[in-house]
Amino acid sequence: MDPYDVPTAPDALRTELMARERLLHFPEPGTSREQFESGVVAGYWEAGASGGSFDVDVIWDVVRRRAAGDPSAYGDLGTDPPWATAEEELRELGPGVYLLTYLLIQGERRTRRATIWRRGETAGNPDSSALPSEAVGGAWVSAYHQGTVVTGRW
Repeated sequence: MDPYDVPTAPDALRTELMARERLLHFPEPGTSREQFESGVVAGYWEAGASGGSFDVDVIWDVVRRRAAGDPSAYGDLGTDPPWATAEEELRELGPGVYLLTYLLIQGERRTRRATIWRRGETAGNPDSSALPSEAVGGAWVSAYHQGTVVTGRW
């Protein structure tokens, strides 16, 4: 097998994981920390487009403020015009593990995003054996996320 020939995943799964991804950028009003943590692994952190690394507490602060409608949570990017995504792809890395990549368009700013999604333990409940069996088999959690600012031609 060619190591560069990674099969794409079903469109329905890509759609589902993109919906989960969008909740981080545009959380629903009233989103709780428990709801947020149910979508990430224990010890979750991400590498932001700024180059910084952010843990669950820092990310939750931004998600909480966005869910509350705080425009400062978007920095100088603003929320108008609405952000959009393009070039969405989902590739299977192994059984139950997928790499979701996409272009996030925030006004004039473009960032390439990559998230590793898998089933299993969450930050809110690091002991996956304590999760209901349907959650272990059915809950998608983000294991890692990275953003990279696009410069030049994209």
